[in-house]
Amino acid sequence: QNDPVMGGASSGSFSVGDGLGVMNGTVAIIPSLGAPGFIKASTAKDTYPDVSACEGLTFEVKSTSTPSPYTGYRISFGSDSAFLSCGKFFARGYKADFSAGADLGSVQIPFSNFTNCWDDSTGDAIKTCAEDSKFCPSATRLADLQTIAVWAEGAAADVTLSIKSIGAYGCTATVV
Repeated sequence: QNDPVMGGASSGSFSVGDGLGVMNGTVAIIPSLGAPGFIKASTAKDTYPDVSACEGLTFEVKSTSTPSPYTGYRISFGSDSAFLSCGKFFARGYKADFSAGADLGSVQIPFSNFTNCWDDSTGDAIKTCAEDSKFCPSATRLADLQTIAVWAEGAAADVTLSIKSIGAYGCTATVV
């Protein structure tokens, strides 16, 4: 998905080959806002393993973006609205920042790093889970992630993110 509103100029694609999913594109400045937009790749699958007994998400990724390192990567899950508690109409789901190196490597993001109070124009967290627990992922959402998306957002660049796997870590129960 490319940034569809306010004259968004970002564009991207997602392809699968050689055991990797690759998000490729350009995060461009939105002329009417004078700020960078976004591209994202979202899953269409609607059932996921229950990860409520896990510490967080882990994935194997690499970035060959320009400039490098790219500072606008984020991952999100779910479609919960925080409009009533956070005031952001288009912000849906729980989102966290992550970094990816130039070589394929493992990234772990604790669920405590996710928030559903993020700015829908920049992607930046407004209030974190650590600052206010009402913005932490609920056990109900962790039992059913609904959807997972990888974003390049809020920093202009030519982006290439290669993803080998996404999973959960620190689980006290078997994830099926």
